[in-house]
Amino acid sequence: MPAARALLFSLLILATPLSAVLLVRAEEYTGKTVRIMVGASAGGGYDREARLLARHLGRHLPGTPRVVVDDVPGAGGLVAASTFARVTPPDGLTIGYFPFGVMAAQVLGQTATQYDVRQFEILGSPYADRHVCAFSVSTGITSIERWRAMKRPVRLGSTGRDSIMYVFPSMLKAALGLNAEIITGYKGSTEVRLAITTGELDGACIAWGGLKAGWPDRRGLAVVLQSGSESDPELRDVPLALASATTPAARALLGPVATAMSVGGRLYAFPPRTPPHLTAVMAGAFLATVRDPAYVQEARGANIANEFTTAADMRVRMDALFALPADVLALLRRAVGN
Repeated sequence: MPAARALLFSLLILATPLSAVLLVRAEEYTGKTVRIMVGASAGGGYDREARLLARHLGRHLPGTPRVVVDDVPGAGGLVAASTFARVTPPDGLTIGYFPFGVMAAQVLGQTATQYDVRQFEILGSPYADRHVCAFSVSTGITSIERWRAMKRPVRLGSTGRDSIMYVFPSMLKAALGLNAEIITGYKGSTEVRLAITTGELDGACIAWGGLKAGWPDRRGLAVVLQSGSESDPELRDVPLALASATTPAARALLGPVATAMSVGGRLYAFPPRTPPHLTAVMAGAFLATVRDPAYVQEARGANIANEFTTAADMRVRMDALFALPADVLALLRRAVGN
């Protein structure tokens, strides 16, 4: 009996701080507003995905807080990331949702970055990006062969030089000799899509997930190539850019680099120095949300992928992106002009 009483006493001692922690967590969110800061423009793929998350996330957090979306476009996500990194205090009420450009700026050695994405407290990624190049059918560019045959540079849109909309076509120019003029300065994918419909742009090289959500029927649009080492199930008729690579340098750019970009293309995170228990609670809420039947049904109806990558897996993939071999990184920097 003394041993049983000792065990019970020990369990009570352990249970008390756990109850206190759970109570603190509920108090930290009850009556509060969680803000998702999106490093892209309103109406684009990132915005729609964040708003889908916001409609369901609060139910899976203690205290059921309100969740809102705040779009902070500019420089391919760098404006938002720089603001996000300075959030004080990091109290678990501000989530960042960022595009590839936020990591690309550091990988490429941009000195203007005012943050270190490796210090962000990662929450996960909704899905890995596959990148495609798509054109208005009015341009006549309906295949990679037609693109090669163009006598003039095709006009592609991008936010900034760190955006995937700039980096991927730059890699294609270097690896495959494709002719393109990449026009920067657009706030986000919404503005790029609008410029394609008006004829201001011929097309864009962009994340497939965002493109299909914003242009679900692909009407008037020709997807002429895709990244990766195997075809996306939805793009069986679209050739792989890698298949056209004929040199070791081209294969390195369109193989390892493109793969690294795809896994780091979309990132949810907390600011640096967020308390670990808040990061754990939010990461758990993310997992519960993406498994919630109501979320799954709405994502499916909105043509939004739901292939959540956990924080631990994202950290491994991010580390791989920052650990690209020096010779491959040099190829990438030359391709994008850095």
